[in-house]
Amino acid sequence: MSSAESADLVEAAVNSTNKTLVAGTAIFSDNPPLQICVSLFNLANVAFVIVISLRIDNKDVSRLYTLWLYFANAPNDVLQVIISILQLVGLVDSSGAWYRHYIDYVQITGKFFSEIAASTYRTLACLLLTATFMCYAAPFSFARIFHPTRRNKLYMVGLLITVTHAISNNIQSVISIHSEILHEWIHDIWYFSNQGVTFFLSGLLFLSYVLAIVAIRGYANKAHVQTESKILHRKQLISVIIYATTPNLVVFNTVMANAFMMAIAINIPIPERTSDKPLIFIGSIFNRLYRFSTYARLPILTVSTFIAFAAYRRILLAAIPFRIAFTRIPVNLGIFPHNPPLQISISTFNLVNIVFVLFVSSKITRNDMSRLYTLWLYSVTAPSDCIQIVISILQIYGIVDSSGNYYRDYCDFVQMTGKIFNDIASHVYKTLCLLMLIATFMSYTFPFTSQKVFHPKRRHLLYLSGVIFAVFQLLNSNIHTIVVVSYIDQIDLNLVEIWYISIHVLQSIIVLLLILFYVLSIVVICREVKNDDDDNSRAVHRRQLISVIVYATMPNIIVIIGQVANVFFYIISMQPINDRTPDNGFIVKASFVSQVYRYAGYVS
Repeated sequence: MSSAESADLVEAAVNSTNKTLVAGTAIFSDNPPLQICVSLFNLANVAFVIVISLRIDNKDVSRLYTLWLYFANAPNDVLQVIISILQLVGLVDSSGAWYRHYIDYVQITGKFFSEIAASTYRTLACLLLTATFMCYAAPFSFARIFHPTRRNKLYMVGLLITVTHAISNNIQSVISIHSEILHEWIHDIWYFSNQGVTFFLSGLLFLSYVLAIVAIRGYANKAHVQTESKILHRKQLISVIIYATTPNLVVFNTVMANAFMMAIAINIPIPERTSDKPLIFIGSIFNRLYRFSTYARLPILTVSTFIAFAAYRRILLAAIPFRIAFTRIPVNLGIFPHNPPLQISISTFNLVNIVFVLFVSSKITRNDMSRLYTLWLYSVTAPSDCIQIVISILQIYGIVDSSGNYYRDYCDFVQMTGKIFNDIASHVYKTLCLLMLIATFMSYTFPFTSQKVFHPKRRHLLYLSGVIFAVFQLLNSNIHTIVVVSYIDQIDLNLVEIWYISIHVLQSIIVLLLILFYVLSIVVICREVKNDDDDNSRAVHRRQLISVIVYATMPNIIVIIGQVANVFFYIISMQPINDRTPDNGFIVKASFVSQVYRYAGYVS
């Protein structure tokens, strides 16, 4: 069967589904390859963290919290891998919808374990935040309630509450959708009770988060507290923010998804609940956002664990054969633009170029993937060029430094803002190119899956996810830089070091994926050209090969230059503080590579 025929089949399946009665869309996983990759990575992550945890003192509260959390996540990821494999071979539905005409027990089981993993994450974080709050507000009660001999029991109670709630929620969903055994008013009471528990636990987590922060700040600001103690409490405050902010962000998506499900239950009669209803459609968006946030939950949690908890930092840093030193004194050369007239000329030309390309894109068919790729790419790039023009004008008038150097004795927030937007534009370019390469590779190797994953109705969401990931990555990197410059005396250097390493590991993964799919795309197209006997078809594949080389070669060149620059900065960060002077050989070379990277970005 050809790719065109498979596309028609998928389109027909989607169209027929749109009028099928559903309990909700995007309830289950609808992207098996992505789910398998995420779950396998999570399982490797779980194994790594558990091995580290075994080397930490048994009485450490962070160890107990982490072990409970990761052991609760492991069964979910194992089950998700199995379900995704069944989806790929066609034994389990992969639309993501919960249909009313049959019960998909396999998918519901996966949903049940996924809810346990997500809710355990929130419940244990709530217990840890409550312990932090009581440690400051009621130390005697804290010592009695959270005594080491009772902590396991507390976590067990939290897990039992989570499991009970998940069982009740899923049984109620199955009975209310697929059975007429109970009266409607009983269904309503049961349903709203489950939702009430969800909202209560979410509110309790947010409340404990706020109370813990207020308690630490209040204690640290007391007049009798010594300077060393204040610094210690500030570190504790930062730890609370790091390990508890992510659960609260995930909770927001949960609350919004549940709110839309409640609105659907109240406002749309069962016979009218089709997937084209606005409430169901918007609810599906929040369901997808919730799922994508759960995909990132465990990796972010792992980074947060090693940053926030001193015991985990010590074990990890003990295994690293070198140390990274941070200081405000030396400079990095050529980090910012230092030629305002050139920057204004290039940014103005870029804006004209963007207007021209957007105008041409408006004449192209909406479903064309290249049009969507181009619109996202140029729309994200425009703000960077506007800001660079403003900064360059300020440099010409002497309001902003124009040396291009990054001085560690102060933070130039104007230049940093320009750098953030420039980095976002550059990384979005690479991220979207990676998505295009994955789509090209999958269209030749997994045509049916490619049509489902990169269906026209899902492409915007995929590109939005790529942009959000790039923005998160760059904000993380630049916030780290600002923190190092401005607050280095108030933060544990081990924390900063782990943060710094995690940023470079994440960037390296993106680089490897981009190069990998670049090579794989070229290989599969060349193989198709070699095996295809039809001259017309071979000509089409050759044009596709040329397209891949044209739109993906430049990002890979820029990536390699950027990685070389990162290697130099990494080496510089390991040098003694006194050696980091403007005439240092590594700093001079890093400056040259940074300028080459910037000029490559100008012509990209």
